[in-house]
Amino acid sequence: MQKEEFVYWCNWLKVRWPNANLSEFHIRSLYDDFAIYDDNVFGNVLLDYFDSGNEFLDWSAIKRRTKDLQIQEYSEQAQQIKALEDKKDKESDPPSSLQAYLKQNGWKSFEEAVYYKTQHLYQYGGLKDWQKENFAEYVGKTYESAKEHGWQFGIGLDEEKTEKSMQ
Repeated sequence: MQKEEFVYWCNWLKVRWPNANLSEFHIRSLYDDFAIYDDNVFGNVLLDYFDSGNEFLDWSAIKRRTKDLQIQEYSEQAQQIKALEDKKDKESDPPSSLQAYLKQNGWKSFEEAVYYKTQHLYQYGGLKDWQKENFAEYVGKTYESAKEHGWQFGIGLDEEKTEKSMQ
């Protein structure tokens, strides 16, 4: 914040709190405490402080709120920047390939993707009864754990059961 901006807000404070001791010495000293904050953030804190009906200036409360609001604003700016970068990344390399799809979902292989999609279908009723029977023992397990317990890609393609279900 520029000195002129801080002086403006101190003059604003003097009008609203005539009993505030804001001499030139106090303003210089306080400026050192608030110089690192954005003028808009500081002004919003003061407006909110005044609108809250406070009768006395509590500089420690004002500084604490200014710091919190500045952190919140920086966080929001960082999130906006990240969202914009993510959007640019997707525009330059849209997730249209199988590898991009696997990477986007955190899967290392097509087989792992099939496993987790089957988990999802099992939980939300997207499997046929014979498929549910074959997959039931693997529900809730991680891919690695299911592999250790016998799950393999293509399980449930029992020709007999497939023929029966198609009839």
